[in-house]
Amino acid sequence: TRRTPAPPSPTAADSRGALVLQILAFHLTAEGYKNRYSPKVIAAMRGSSALMSLLDEDARAGNLDRVIPAALDAVERRTQGDDAPKVWGDLHTLRLSHWIGLAPLIGGPYRFGEFPVAGSSTTVLKSAHTLTDEPHQTFYGANARHIMDLADPDGNYVVILAGQDGWLGSENFLDQT
Repeated sequence: TRRTPAPPSPTAADSRGALVLQILAFHLTAEGYKNRYSPKVIAAMRGSSALMSLLDEDARAGNLDRVIPAALDAVERRTQGDDAPKVWGDLHTLRLSHWIGLAPLIGGPYRFGEFPVAGSSTTVLKSAHTLTDEPHQTFYGANARHIMDLADPDGNYVVILAGQDGWLGSENFLDQT
């Protein structure tokens, strides 16, 4: 018998919940910590994978109760309208490029696309980013993962992102994209 496929990851690129969680965390951080920490500290916190644990701890202790309604309102405002993001991949993308693609003026031909991508700083499918409610690119990500369900011969999931070897002329440069 065939097993029912697992539901999508909570941080899948097409996840509405992941989008809402990230925008909520962004606004909870902005409002909940502005009187407690300096803007530089808050900026550093937004780049830390420990931030979600801190928010969880503070929410459970009631330290964020006064800012939760405003943060929820901000989520609603940010996700409404025709131009508003609808799913996680609308904000969270991966730019596939050769390292030369970082160069101003000459880098354009070495950029090969920008794609919605799953994952976050605290998921198995790691794709690190700074916490924001604006479109952003990952700056680190999983490039090789193999997950195997030993109870299901068809339950194998492999992610291999090619192109990091530097060989621009390789016939396999983008074939795993």
